[in-house]
Amino acid sequence: MPPKIKNLVWRICRNCLPTRRRLRDKGVNCTANCALCRLSEEDSLRLLFQCSSSIHIWNRWDAFPSVSAFFIQNQDARGVIFSSLQVLASDDAALFCCILWSIWKQHNNKIWNEVTDAQAFVFDRAKALLQDWKSAKLIRGASSTHLHQSVFPNG
Repeated sequence: MPPKIKNLVWRICRNCLPTRRRLRDKGVNCTANCALCRLSEEDSLRLLFQCSSSIHIWNRWDAFPSVSAFFIQNQDARGVIFSSLQVLASDDAALFCCILWSIWKQHNNKIWNEVTDAQAFVFDRAKALLQDWKSAKLIRGASSTHLHQSVFPNG
């Protein structure tokens, strides 16, 4: 996974993602409602896993049925993430984390740019990010192998 994805997942699990609840807890005067659905107080669990907008995005993912119960069973986002990553194959786990990032990007686009990303776009952006990262890693690996062979032709 790209480092920015790992960083985001770490921030979610450490409960330091600047959701509206977290900002209000720190004394920032802002509305409490979720930026995407505007129905409930926005915290990491609600925003990433329980918001109607996010659920529509997760429903586009083939592996969602294998982790959907965790979205309801856990009391915090960290629990959902840990439970999900324990049962997912590595490719699905990587896409899971990229979807988290894409939902967070959707949230930020809504707040800072007043842009509402379509749910299909949010899901496709996550898949594209992961595919681009994998392609870049393959190219980088092939070029470093080629460089190694040209510098050290006998092994």
